[in-house]
Amino acid sequence: MKKYLKKFVLYLLFFLIIILLISCPVEKEEEDSSTYLNLSVKDIFPSDDVTNVPLDSNIILYFNRNTDEATKGTVEIGGAGYSDGVNCDIIFPGGSPDTVIIDKYINFNAGDAYTGIKVYGFKDANGNTMPVYTDMNYNFTTVP
Repeated sequence: MKKYLKKFVLYLLFFLIIILLISCPVEKEEEDSSTYLNLSVKDIFPSDDVTNVPLDSNIILYFNRNTDEATKGTVEIGGAGYSDGVNCDIIFPGGSPDTVIIDKYINFNAGDAYTGIKVYGFKDANGNTMPVYTDMNYNFTTVP
């Protein structure tokens, strides 16, 4: 009987240890949530609802993550599309990999209202293509 009691106690201890190990929370390292975010437009210049924008203003996009400078997407504002080498130069300023400057070849028209923006084709630093960014309420007006 003593032999069985000893085995029973050992098995009981073994199962208690297993249960404690399974039920104890394991601390996980905190991960940077931005790793899982898609590349997206965080801010735009000219700002939304602004008036008297100079005709020679560049369009500046600020992204939520670093971009791949080798991939140059397209920006459409007010129905006009801007693509690198076609009607603008797309510039990634040194030291700001999350910023893109659209340097237009032709100025905005005087006194015009530009409505809607669509940004697509850019990639993040890991090579992931951004989902299309669209804001049809975005608008600005140039100087008269």
